Amino acid sequence: LGEFQDRSYQSLLYLTPSSSHSRRAGNPAVGGATGNENIYLIDGIKTNDPVTGEWGTNMNIAFFQSLDSTVYGVEAQGATSTGGYFNMVTQSGSNDWHGSVFGWFTTSGMTARINSNDFEVTQDQDWRAQDYGFTFSGPIVKDRLWFFAGANPYHRSDDNKGYDIVENLKNPVTLALPYDYSNETNTTTYLAKLTWRISDNHRMELETFSDPSRQDLHEGPTPTLYPQTLSSRRDVGSSNIGLKWYATWTPRFFTDAHIAFTRRHDDLVPSGAPMDTPLLQSQDWNQNLA
Repeated sequence: LGEFQDRSYQSLLYLTPSSSHSRRAGNPAVGGATGNENIYLIDGIKTNDPVTGEWGTNMNIAFFQSLDSTVYGVEAQGATSTGGYFNMVTQSGSNDWHGSVFGWFTTSGMTARINSNDFEVTQDQDWRAQDYGFTFSGPIVKDRLWFFAGANPYHRSDDNKGYDIVENLKNPVTLALPYDYSNETNTTTYLAKLTWRISDNHRMELETFSDPSRQDLHEGPTPTLYPQTLSSRRDVGSSNIGLKWYATWTPRFFTDAHIAFTRRHDDLVPSGAPMDTPLLQSQDWNQNLA
């Protein structure tokens, strides 16, 4: 799943009947559809990326109370979906105090040996991933007002080391250009929720969840004589806030009102060479040498 630790809800979506890998990390192909035809609801908030249609928010499964998936026959009140319909509900506070702390650490050396005939394997590389976090919930006013809070920092480092071999198309010259760098990802997901029982017939929920991520990558042109031009920085993530009101007016008449705001961004800037450094590429080499 690429950048996802195994405790993200995206990894669970692949257990949905009729799902398969779509070649788009964290977006299973469900029921014969493509990976960007799914609907991702978290507490009723549609969190799809507004540009790509793919998932839009990361979150650890420790924050969830339930996850429901529907492949066919989504009911009329659900958002339109030609793929999988994933409805996830996060935990809420109660009159009892609950809490947890957790931590995980994994490296490439702790995984099974890679088979040479695996479809996605190009070469072995070292990587490290770790995350930790907590959840905490309980009453603010017993029987009336409760809270739930959780946070989950996550770090992953992928090492890349080797040589780019380029040959001059005019002269019998070959260059072996070394590269040695690490791609770093730091993400923190968090959730905060207030549940207010206004009366026996009225209840409100206010929540916010987000997954800000800082990614120091190497996305520039390669092969290159100037490795500093490879460096890039991405500030990625989403912000979500929602308010819900559940009301019972009579034994036969109920209302359920939601309002929510969701935003996702992916800001990319060069972080190695100055922004006014010109990029020159030579077509005299079998790979355009930068």
